[in-house]
Amino acid sequence: MQAIAIIGAVAAVAGAGVSAYASYEQGQQQEQVAEANARRAEYEAEQEKKAAEVRAARYKREAERRMSAMRAGYAASGVATTEGTPLLVLMESAEEAALDELRIKRGGEHTAWGLLQEANIQRIAGKGAVARGTWGAGATLLTGASRAASQYSRWSN
Repeated sequence: MQAIAIIGAVAAVAGAGVSAYASYEQGQQQEQVAEANARRAEYEAEQEKKAAEVRAARYKREAERRMSAMRAGYAASGVATTEGTPLLVLMESAEEAALDELRIKRGGEHTAWGLLQEANIQRIAGKGAVARGTWGAGATLLTGASRAASQYSRWSN
């Protein structure tokens, strides 16, 4: 009978060990997934910044073409663009174009910032998964040891 009690206790400890290891490994794997997600978000943030720069540069070139067309139209009509209403219209158009270019850049930066925050959240989640896995492994080992002791004490009496 005592051999059965020992075998049962050893099996309980072994089962707890396997379960604890699985819990620990699950936490490690979740951290790896979270880290990969964080790196992806950082990459997307960098790509968004670059794309916003390209969009802003494209918009700036288009705005410059429009301004050139406006100046050419005024010149073709014999209107001077260095004073009066034509100058004010050109200045206002240039200011609006500069603000729009800035908005495009800021929009890209805002999106990139959100992606970087996502990366931070993923890393925090990964660390939490490791902690949960480690604590879960510890709890499983303690539960297994308790069961083993209980089984052994039942059979040894």
